[in-house]
Amino acid sequence: MHNQCRARIRGAVIFAYLFSMLGNVFAEDSPRSVAAPAQGGAASAPAAEKSSNLDALLDMVDKDPGQLSQVQVAEGSLSNNLTAPSSTLTPSDAESQDVSTVSELLQLFPSVTNRRVSGINVDSRIRGYNTAQLNASANGMTERKSIQDLDSLYSQIDPGIVKDMTVIEGPYSSLYGPGFAFLTGNLVSAPRYRDRPESHFDTYFTYGTNGQTLYNRENVLAGAENWGAYMSYGLRAGNDYRSGGENSFLVPSAYHKWDGLFAFSFDLSRATRIEFDYLRTDYNHVDLPGVVYDLGNSTNDQFNLRYIVQQDRNGPEQLILQTWFQNTAFHGSASGAQKQQSFYYSLVTLPYYDEYPVTTYSGGKSSSLGVRVLRTLGEADSPQWTVGADWRRYQQRYAEEDFTTAGGTIWSNNLFGVPHSEMDDIGILMNLTAPMSDRFTVSVGGRVDYATPSLDVNDPVITQIDDPNEWYYTPGYSQLSRVLGMAYATGKYALTDQYMMNIGTGFAMRMPDLGELYSDDPFVPTARFGNSYVSGLSTLKPERNWQFDLGLTYQEDRLSYGVRGFYATIWDYIMPVPGFVDWNAPNSIIPPHRLGRNFDDFPPDWRYDLGTPGENSDFCVAGYQTVNVDLAALFGGEVFTRIKVRDWLTIYGSMGYVNGTNYRPVVCNTSNTGELDFIPLGRAEGLPGIYPLHGKVAFRVFEPETERWSLELVSRLTASQDHVATSLSELPSRGFAAFDLHGYYQLRKKMRLTASIENIFNTYYYDPGSIFIIDPSGFAVPMPEPGIGVAVGLEGRF
Repeated sequence: MHNQCRARIRGAVIFAYLFSMLGNVFAEDSPRSVAAPAQGGAASAPAAEKSSNLDALLDMVDKDPGQLSQVQVAEGSLSNNLTAPSSTLTPSDAESQDVSTVSELLQLFPSVTNRRVSGINVDSRIRGYNTAQLNASANGMTERKSIQDLDSLYSQIDPGIVKDMTVIEGPYSSLYGPGFAFLTGNLVSAPRYRDRPESHFDTYFTYGTNGQTLYNRENVLAGAENWGAYMSYGLRAGNDYRSGGENSFLVPSAYHKWDGLFAFSFDLSRATRIEFDYLRTDYNHVDLPGVVYDLGNSTNDQFNLRYIVQQDRNGPEQLILQTWFQNTAFHGSASGAQKQQSFYYSLVTLPYYDEYPVTTYSGGKSSSLGVRVLRTLGEADSPQWTVGADWRRYQQRYAEEDFTTAGGTIWSNNLFGVPHSEMDDIGILMNLTAPMSDRFTVSVGGRVDYATPSLDVNDPVITQIDDPNEWYYTPGYSQLSRVLGMAYATGKYALTDQYMMNIGTGFAMRMPDLGELYSDDPFVPTARFGNSYVSGLSTLKPERNWQFDLGLTYQEDRLSYGVRGFYATIWDYIMPVPGFVDWNAPNSIIPPHRLGRNFDDFPPDWRYDLGTPGENSDFCVAGYQTVNVDLAALFGGEVFTRIKVRDWLTIYGSMGYVNGTNYRPVVCNTSNTGELDFIPLGRAEGLPGIYPLHGKVAFRVFEPETERWSLELVSRLTASQDHVATSLSELPSRGFAAFDLHGYYQLRKKMRLTASIENIFNTYYYDPGSIFIIDPSGFAVPMPEPGIGVAVGLEGRF
């Protein structure tokens, strides 16, 4: 810890010195402009400012992510000017809905799709890019998953403390590190008040019937002209929810979560200020239905400190000096009776009957440490040049140990997981934005990174085994440094006062993450089965991605619509490929064969199910090897529209589609000494985890004068998915239609009542990509979404 602190301070001093030569940013500044008081918390906008979910999307779709021009920065925000394919919204755009995760908020974008991990965690993708290919940040601080099957990129951020979220749908930003697409969020900041010191209090309470979900948030805001403070405490709790349909059942999904945020801002001079955030998030007793263990506890601490120079509060931030640190520690087990019934016995104990595992204990930690400097030259509505540098260090360790009936260890006392490892990434970046005319703006930018992984070869995940001569750790010990590059050019052109065209192209590289490099066969829900395991490969090469975007939007008072398309080619695509099939139960045990699993592409020498009653069964355990696939491609796009039929009626809808293809699928044949041989299959197939064609159509009725009340019927439509990764034995998914009803009523100026009916027809459905669980009948089924439920909430501001 002391070494990390010294590294952080040393990096901050070096970066500040290097950028001091770019100009004296402490010169006498123009008269200050104090930002309006922050409302605090999600769903805090006045009723008269309420707009539909698509309103926010259409308002922002003509902006471009590669730039820093036309920046309108509020107090505490970071420079993030947008002119290529991107979208922005705030939690107030979903205030009448029962949104319990940031991922559910993001799903309002047609380019974002989700997969439920638990009752409180939902994992997001953008245009088919998986979470390892995404770059997520909050207040400029990197957000990462603790471990692949445990949580999501924003699992430590509650939507109740989010001010706005932006989705950048391609490699069009150099500000946040390497990535193929970007999620950037701003948390609720400390308020400022012009005339005199003020303090305010907000309270929010919501109760949902399905799962007895409870949400409470208390906000305290205080400040004056030159300082501000914001404190927030949130609590979420829920029990098992009930699926829809005639044969509904309780899905193990209980959770308990609380978070606390403290944000403080103070002006050092008329143009300079410091901002500090501290966020604490605790999860306790979280059921993970399709994962090998349930989460006992997870604790996350985030510290974020920024020094900002901004001469005009409505102009660009001329200098940002930022440092952050966050740490997550967690542990879990499979010893609970409910976990045994809904997952473990059928999907772990039976396939390994010869060893007879009865429980798995797991634990780990991950951390992120970083420093960032951005220097912007130029004024708003004029050419702007931003240069910067950043350094990030990621650390991870995860351990998994399995036990038999008598409490003894099995599999030669082997410890599985990710050994203690680190990734250092140092980069330099630039972005140039130039308004060429009143109608045409272009942006070019890029970055160069040097990434270095390191591995503790004495970690017990590598060394702990009873027989040291047994083949047990296959990822290898390579620690290869790589140079990564990014370059992009974007533009927007106003064809008329109503039509706007966007175009962009970008190239980006991303380093394999620590799990992809060094995983030693931990259980990971690959191809939708949580009893799968994956081995890393320390010699993986970085992925390379080239993407092209084109979009057109039309916008006027009563009619707005838009269409966007993209094509991305990815070389050295990192993914798991077939390696092993495990089934060691006696012939007297006959597992079900209802799902149609097919392991024909797995190496026959490592298929222990062949010739047994378990061949291609629903309960088989599949093992995978992480590799670089030569060539993959993604293409698709989004369509969206809004029609104001009457002053009191709006119809809006959106649709998204992605096609993902692996043009060079391979299988991995492993020798008895651990040597890997990759065998081409000679055909193309779908990439794993790609969401099918999906869309939303909604009708919103509201009081036209002040929008004191609103009622919204939303239909969610998803097609079936047959273009799957057949070599991985990924299963197709079926389509569905689900309907929700949301509304609010402004009781008085500072008090609002919200209500929603989710899944009003009590449909039994599951999201494509949902992981499999064991239902009460003992069969493997995709984890269903909640059935019908009513949520009622009350908001007050004082």
